[in-house]
Amino acid sequence: MRRIAAIVNVMRKLMQTGRRPLTIGLMFSPDHSTIVVLACIGITIAALKMKSHTDFL
Repeated sequence: MRRIAAIVNVMRKLMQTGRRPLTIGLMFSPDHSTIVVLACIGITIAALKMKSHTDFL
């Protein structure tokens, strides 16, 4: 949540100075995507490990 607030604050400041905040979005996008992909990989690994330890899945 802090990250989003920081991004919004930077965007507001850039807009107040008359600059377009495109670079902020471009920097946020890969960062967010990386976290989502890593979370998916972690969930997949955990599910596969649980599946190998149970008989009913």
